[in-house]
Amino acid sequence: MRIELIVPCSHKELWQALIQNGELTERGATLRLVLSEEVFELAAQITRYESSRLLECCCDGNLLRWQLEAQGEETTRLSFTYIPQTRQRLAPDIIARACFRDVLALIS
Repeated sequence: MRIELIVPCSHKELWQALIQNGELTERGATLRLVLSEEVFELAAQITRYESSRLLECCCDGNLLRWQLEAQGEETTRLSFTYIPQTRQRLAPDIIARACFRDVLALIS
């Protein structure tokens, strides 16, 4: 699944919204994803990180990737890719909501 959005905010603001739930643990760098309004979170292991450009995580064996591209000073293209790699797949609608939760909060 691939979703592309043109987001009406700066590249820097959008990057900060994406990584605000990241943390360094004894298992490495992780990103917390809130999957619903209830208290249900997953910790995704960060596998690739190119500051302000690319964030890639592995969540229950599934690949999540965010790519940012500035489209001017106050607009950013956000591409999100979800690649299920295990039999334990996450529902695409739940993944999309979790992965865009902080982005949507930023622009609303």
